This record gives sequence, C-alpha cells and structure tokens, in this order.
Amino acid sequence: MTKSIGHGYTDTVISGVPSLTVGIPVVNYEEDYRPLSESPTESIITNVMSPIDQPSTFRFAVRQNKNIYAGMDINPSSQLPDRSGVDVLSQVREVYSFEDTLNPGVRLLFPGSAGMTVSLPNFVEFTPDMALALAMRCVAGLFEQGVVTSTGIAALQRGVLTKKAM
Repeated sequence: MTKSIGHGYTDTVISGVPSLTVGIPVVNYEEDYRPLSESPTESIITNVMSPIDQPSTFRFAVRQNKNIYAGMDINPSSQLPDRSGVDVLSQVREVYSFEDTLNPGVRLLFPGSAGMTVSLPNFVEFTPDMALALAMRCVAGLFEQGVVTSTGIAALQRGVLTKKAM
C-alpha cells in the first residue's frame, strides 16, 4: 500500500523565476543568548550582547490544540480521528535606536516585533519538513510575486492587502 500526503494546491511557474531564496540571519544562540524565563511550554531568551536599553529577545512556545479543525471548513467525514495538535510559536522582539548627527542630543527608541505560529496536527505522517515548508510558504506571503524585496511589506504596512500581480 502506498501512502502519500498532498497539499492540494499547484503553484504555476513564473517565467524567469526558477526559485526564490530568503536569507535567514545566522543567530548564535550559544554565544549571544541566555535564558530570561523558562517553563515547560515557553522559553524567552535575551541577547546579552545588545545594549541594555535595546533588548533583543526570542520567545518560543508550544500549546496543545484540542481541535486543529476549528475555523476550517473541512467535512467531518474527512477529518483525522485524532483532531488534536500543537501550536508552535517563534517570536522576536527588538528595540531600534534613531540618532540624528545634526541633533546630537536626539536618541529615540522604538520597538519592532515579529512572530509566527505554526499549527501542526498530531499525525505521524506530517513531518517536520512539511512543517518547514508550511512556515516558508507563510513567509512568502510577505513578498510580492516572484521577488524577495521589501516592496510587499511596504504595501502591507500601508494597508494594501492585495498583491500587485492580482
């Protein structure tokens, strides 16, 4: 018996765009980070190399999800017998500084935060590689079609929720 898992969609090839690469920063957890708080379901770590007034933290959390189908329009007869899963969170928070060389006394601080929750079924056939592909597809939603530039985020920042190519 052959088993397979399909995601149901097909992405049409874009002429001249064989694939996209998103640069992931290299984060040195071993050298730069230490735990701030830890529990069985959450860990917050801080970058001890950042200035004291500009903390940089990561938050990782996991939460049991009793019904991964909640809010989904999937016929109950097609659902897994075990409807449970886990929600996995990765969040980063940073504090940026703004300084103006023409006004040496001016130093402003402002926060930035980004997080992603990936909801995963408790189904042995759903692999970590499939979860990674799902997370990367979500990241792709921040960009415009066929490019890895800030133009997609710039549009979203201004409330433009429809992609330019649509």
